[in-house]
Amino acid sequence: MTGFCTETGKYVILFHSITAFEGWQLYNFNKEVSPMKEFSYTIKDKEGIHARPAGELVKLAKSFAPTTVTICKGEKSGNASKIFAVMGLGVKQGETVTFKVEGGNEETAAAELEKFMNENL
Repeated sequence: MTGFCTETGKYVILFHSITAFEGWQLYNFNKEVSPMKEFSYTIKDKEGIHARPAGELVKLAKSFAPTTVTICKGEKSGNASKIFAVMGLGVKQGETVTFKVEGGNEETAAAELEKFMNENL
């Protein structure tokens, strides 16, 4: 069921909730959606992102599932929970990578990933 909210001047959709409580829930599709968390980090380790820290990074990224963590270097990007994707970027010392974190616990995931990068790379 859809309708127009005269209070906000926006279109809304109503549907019956199949959750622990009874009744109708109101969802406003015109509200701003919070963007994914994103941060950049410049690699300081003289070896770049090599096997050991890449493996630890993958393990950490997997621990936040189903939150999706993407690591980007320039035009190339990959799923940070896949070792071949991380290693395939070939990140060297002095290069900058960007992490994009999207999902239910993106705040926590982004903070932990940034801490990991600062401590290990």
